[in-house]
Amino acid sequence: MKVRGTKTVWTIVLSLALMCACLSVRNVSASPGLPGLVVEPYIVSADVGTTFTVDIIVENLEPIGFPPVGCYGYQIHLEWDPAVLNFSSHYYDYFGKTVTVAHITVGDFFADAPHGSNDFSYFSYVYGTAEFGESMLGDAPEDREGMSGNGWIATCEFKVVGTGSSVIDIKTGYDEEPYATTFLMTYYDEEMELDVVNAYFIKVPSPWATDLNQDGRIDMRDIARVGRKWGWTGTPGEIPEDIDEDGDVDIEDLSAVATHYGTQYYP
Repeated sequence: MKVRGTKTVWTIVLSLALMCACLSVRNVSASPGLPGLVVEPYIVSADVGTTFTVDIIVENLEPIGFPPVGCYGYQIHLEWDPAVLNFSSHYYDYFGKTVTVAHITVGDFFADAPHGSNDFSYFSYVYGTAEFGESMLGDAPEDREGMSGNGWIATCEFKVVGTGSSVIDIKTGYDEEPYATTFLMTYYDEEMELDVVNAYFIKVPSPWATDLNQDGRIDMRDIARVGRKWGWTGTPGEIPEDIDEDGDVDIEDLSAVATHYGTQYYP
């Protein structure tokens, strides 16, 4: 087996990726014009017994009201399937008593708050829920202005405890127990309208042969795998990047991946 025409291959790769980027079946950013809470990465796959992290990101946060004020505090309520995932945790000795602490790292969204901030967290390993939040401190005019823009809210570490799949769901309503919700609020206790984009933990194989790394998304990683095997030949079906199974990795295989570029799979 050998590789040939590497420079030409990457020119084709980049051109096809740019042409096909519009084929994504799901936008992984918040709706335009709305503040958004986004779980990143959007799709995760990992083995049982291992851990992974997701970030909670706020996007497009604009001040509201008159005079306009930004976010003074937030509450995030997450839910997941505890048979598949659970919060990773660490333990410490608190005056002779072992205490379990969820692994949540508070982000820097309120790092520039004039008088600082305070945070809290609550979690349930039984029900697969976590609730955490942060609020600015202070009553001066500069405190009331709050925060806006884009920023890092928190990082949550999960452990894979069983096979299957689960949504990492930002809950935004009181429609069912435990009647907890997610919100962004101003100094005046006004709730700010928001959009959410949840994450999906996947242990179910992707249905597409073009998802070469089986991460649930057709992207540059898959195109790059075809590029690295460009010109290789072998028995049909022997090389995963030989998608049409004609015995060689060529433009037909690259086109097959590029056609599905941006497609995402979740159960």
